[in-house]
Amino acid sequence: MKDNPFMPDPKPELDLARSYVSQHLGNTIDGVLGYSGGACNGMAFFSALHRSPVPVETDKKVAVIHCVFVAKTDRRTGLGRSVIDLVKRKSTRYSGVLVLARSDDDEHFMHYSHFERAHFKTVEEKDGIRYMLFTFQNARIKVTPLEMKYKPRTDKHELTICNFDYCPYWIRMAKTLRKTASEYNDKMSTSLMEMSRQETEDYGLGMNYLLDGKPMFRGFNVPYDHRAEIEKVIS
Repeated sequence: MKDNPFMPDPKPELDLARSYVSQHLGNTIDGVLGYSGGACNGMAFFSALHRSPVPVETDKKVAVIHCVFVAKTDRRTGLGRSVIDLVKRKSTRYSGVLVLARSDDDEHFMHYSHFERAHFKTVEEKDGIRYMLFTFQNARIKVTPLEMKYKPRTDKHELTICNFDYCPYWIRMAKTLRKTASEYNDKMSTSLMEMSRQETEDYGLGMNYLLDGKPMFRGFNVPYDHRAEIEKVIS
């Protein structure tokens, strides 16, 4: 697996993500941590779907994995598989475990191949995302992606960032976005949307950022020029 040249290993943001989860643990989110050499170098965060900011509906109660992260030093050691299996063991009260995995060529971030090895099956695919399930007792679960319904303001250009403080990668990207957007405060408003289940259902949004209502996130394996994206919109 090659290093991702566009998104360096965000281990510094791991502490911020752990801090967020520790504040919400047992309330809106649950999690497992993976240790290697005495250091926490892996984690997985999950919750029941009715508490989850993941844009999908199901016909049965499922747990949803929000984020799996393994530090670069511990990839291909089995640590990622271990934390995924821990999530499965902690979710047996549900009909299954759902994850939205990417089907691009970036194996660093929530790639479908990691979940296939943990016996998840693809049940739906849309816009480069695989909706994957691990079911208990052969449960049959219908999965329906939500349609985006967000409407931007019309009196001024708008950058909307869906906030996910449990993902180290996303913490880094949101910070970069906000810093760049601050240079254009006279021409564009910036809003940070704290993503609860209610916002997810109201707007059909998941992990993304939008410029004048257009989704712009294309994964972490591509180069982003946020300044050029913004200038194209406001010109």
